[in-house]
Parts: sequence; structure tokens; C-alpha cells
Amino acid sequence: MVTPQSQPMTQAEIDIREAIQRDGRVTFARFMDLALFSPGGYYPSVRAQPGGRLKDFFTSPAAHPLFGWLLAGQLDEIWTLLGKPQPFDVVELGAGDGLLARDVIQGAQQLKLGFLEALRYTLADRTVPKIKLEAGLPQTRRVVTDGMPLSNVGCVVGCVLSNELLDAFPVHRFCMQGGKLLEVYVSLKGDRFTEVLGEPSTDALGERAQFAAPRGLPDGFRGEVCLALDEWVRQVAGMLSRGVVLTVDYGGASEELYAPEHTTGMLRCYYRHTVSGNPYVRVGRQDITTHVDFTVLTRLGAATGLLQLGYTTQRAFLQNLGADSFLQALSSRQLQPHELALNQAAMKELRKPEGLGRFRLLAQGKRVDDFLLTGFDPKGNAWRTVLKKFQVLPVPLLTPEHMTPPLVHIPSPFIESSEHALQGLWPDEDSSHT
Repeated sequence: MVTPQSQPMTQAEIDIREAIQRDGRVTFARFMDLALFSPGGYYPSVRAQPGGRLKDFFTSPAAHPLFGWLLAGQLDEIWTLLGKPQPFDVVELGAGDGLLARDVIQGAQQLKLGFLEALRYTLADRTVPKIKLEAGLPQTRRVVTDGMPLSNVGCVVGCVLSNELLDAFPVHRFCMQGGKLLEVYVSLKGDRFTEVLGEPSTDALGERAQFAAPRGLPDGFRGEVCLALDEWVRQVAGMLSRGVVLTVDYGGASEELYAPEHTTGMLRCYYRHTVSGNPYVRVGRQDITTHVDFTVLTRLGAATGLLQLGYTTQRAFLQNLGADSFLQALSSRQLQPHELALNQAAMKELRKPEGLGRFRLLAQGKRVDDFLLTGFDPKGNAWRTVLKKFQVLPVPLLTPEHMTPPLVHIPSPFIESSEHALQGLWPDEDSSHT
């Protein structure tokens, strides 16, 4: 079986086509879930390849280990504020190949951070990567699950962490027509995927859109709603006894995501470090993602006992934790000029305001209402005091698992869709799918 452009179909695409032929149509959330997470989907395929995660996109941990080192500093502060519990749980959801866990633990070792003595680090993901970069590190364990890795209610005292996890959650898509919200379904027209509009598959779709845009949306507006957030927040809150939920992702407040300039929605697809708005090509071979609505995430958290402790950009978060100190200390290392330049560029990538620096960080706490975390407080002194104890500050360097700056390209998180996307046309080499 081949696609119209004579490429072999992935198993994910075959599964989607069979579901449509059986049911007549599927919600976009179902389409996206199969394309990304079915046994023949994008993520299982990528993680079966060494270095597969870098072929289409990269995350902050892949840019430079400084990201993990500074995160280790925030975790150490959380451990201290919690009264130095034994054990101190860090549960990373969507841990992938374990690069972030490795950098966090190695940073804690080099900076002699106290939380390491109590650390119990759980890496959870839906699939098993071919290479596990946390292998050999103390106090780590890996759990394969599509839910929470620890099922006991209130079993975690520490931090539940995710980095670019929620943007991959399947979303329902909708379109406003004649003042009415209609859901976007995926069907087949001949051998091509096509979109059809119909009544919402659930009342929750309209309720969420009403919350996100209480003043209403204009006719023709297309958007996305992630209903999977509700259950995720409920499970995280249930797993956490006392501590912090730290979410790193790209997105923004509801008013940003549903602004008039985003009338074609915020769905994006990534393939070989290029971005498009067409999810119906390279099915199972490209990443499909959308922006996280942090207003909704905050509201859902508050309803389950997770109160907001801080919300900021990644640029500000890393600066508050002393990124400049590490950048300055880098010049004191005996490095070759090209190695120095590469590490300087990679450290700066983490904070570029038009790229990774625009990512958002949300801290939510349970039974820790009075916590003031340095990453969210430009006046915070606790972590800076830790850094000042070093006469010569240890500095992390790029490793073969990190992506060197000449290969780095980050599209703006709020990249505009073309007029073609508004019309449902994507003029690329695979446009025969639509």
C-alpha cells in the first residue's frame, strides 16, 4: 500500500485509514493520537532510532546541559523548602531518552547539591527509547506507562516535572461557522484525508472554548482544545502529597492563543527542523504539536488543590537561576576557541527571546502556599548564595548527545500560518494528501 506520493504508508497511517473506513470519520484528537503514539506512530518510531529525537526538532535539554544544571538548582531549593524530605521524589513525565535526568543529576553532583542524597528520580514515558541516557546514574528508575508512573494516592513528596510534554497531547479542533461552534473531523475522500465539520463529539469542547474566549470568536476562526489536560492534572494532583508541579512548554495564556491574529489555530508540524501547518502528510513520520493553554492549566490545577506559585518565560527563569554566572565562568575554562564559541552559542540559545527563551514555565504547589522559588523571583537570593560558595564555578560543556549550535533552528512559537493554511491548502511536496 502506498500514499498518493508513492511513499510506503506507515502503520500509523494504515491504522487511521482503517478507523475512518470503519467509523466514517474520526475526531482530530483520535487522528493525532494514532499518528503520534500508536505502535507504528511517530514517537515509537523516533525513539527506536539512535539520535532520532534530533532529526525533526530539539528541546532545551538537547541545546545545552546548562538547562539541566540550573533545573537541579531549582530542585535543590524545593527540597530545602520542603524540609529536606527523605526520599525526595522527582517524577519526570515524558522523560524520553533520559538526557534531562542525566544533566540534572550530573549538575547536582558537580555543584554538590544536598538534594542528591535524598533523590529518587523516576523517568516515565509511553515508549522505551533505544538508548537510555540515564543508564548507570544512581537513584533513577524508568517506568513505561501512558498514565502516572506511581499509582498510590499522595505517594510523592517532591516535584513532578515535564518538559515539552503537554504540547503533544491530542487536541480536538473546531471551527466557528454562523456563530456556532462545529468540530473538525477527519475523513477520506477517495484515498485522501479530508476535513469535515459536524456537531461537537462532546459538550466539553464548547465549554472549554467558551472559557478560553468568553467574548466569543469570529466566524471562520479555527482553534484547538486539549481536553486531555483535565485528567492529566487530576492524576498529577492525586499522585502528589506535597510539593511542586513544574511544567515547561511553549504556549501562553488563553487570550494570546485565541487572539484575532491566530484565526487558523496554533497546530504545528515539525519535520527535519521545518515547520508546516499540514498534519495530513508524512503521517507517522512528522511531529504534530500545539500550544499549551496555561490559563486552562492553572484553572484546572486550582480546582484540584494545585495553586500557582510562579509563571514566567524560560529566559527569565534561567536568568533568575544564574545563567549569566555560568556563561561568564565558561571563559575561565581552558577550551579551544571553537569549543568555547560552541558552548557560548548553545548557552545563549536557551534564552533567545525569539526561540527557546519564549517557552513558558508554570510552577504549581500543593500544601506549599508560601514557597517563593528563585526561578520565578528576580530578587531571589537563596540559589545565588549556593553559587557564591565556589571560588571557581563548575561549568557544563556540550556532549555528543547535545545539538551543536550551527544545526539549531527554532521557529517562533507564534509563527503565523499562511493564507493557504486558512483555506485548507498546503502547497508542499505532499499536498496530494489534502
